[in-house]
Amino acid sequence: MRRSISSEIERSFILKRLPQELPNSRGALIKQGYLSIEPDREVHLHSIEERFFLTAMTGEGLSRGELETEITKIQFMGLWPLTTGRRLEKLRFEYREKDYVFLIDIYQDKLDSLMLAQIEFKSVNHSRRFTYPDFIGEEVTDDWRFKEKILAIKGLPHDAISNPSQAGNRKSYKGFGMNSVSLEKPRAKLLKTLSAR
Repeated sequence: MRRSISSEIERSFILKRLPQELPNSRGALIKQGYLSIEPDREVHLHSIEERFFLTAMTGEGLSRGELETEITKIQFMGLWPLTTGRRLEKLRFEYREKDYVFLIDIYQDKLDSLMLAQIEFKSVNHSRRFTYPDFIGEEVTDDWRFKEKILAIKGLPHDAISNPSQAGNRKSYKGFGMNSVSLEKPRAKLLKTLSAR
């Protein structure tokens, strides 16, 4: 079982358009579902092609902590029903320009028309030196509406897509109708599934 612990410094942006070179690339289909959601942490499942992962993330904004464990397909399928109502699908493309690697996500189904780019940086100072390519639009790193855990539950923020400059920077989930979404009852099933070989 592969496990990795890391800290990531990442900024997120709405795309104005796709880079010209991207349509000739092959995207990877990612299916993602959330087991637990809180304002400053989350636990989710995701599959990439025929690989399956359980990931816990902490923090918000530019710098976050991540613990990722590769699991079996059987484990994944055992836990997947617990994510009902908290799922999303996207095609991911990797695009390189200058010294930067862009992870470009084209969302599917209820999030159709949303395209985001994530860029990981070596340091906070490195992130501040980033210059925008012409296909990059509004930054949404700190906009709670574009957090994937929120997109999975609430869907596409249409007002922000049509006018991204009005994107909010809320740290609180008050008024959103959700302080926390967690799965206390299935905890025993979660532990049992993860212990299966």
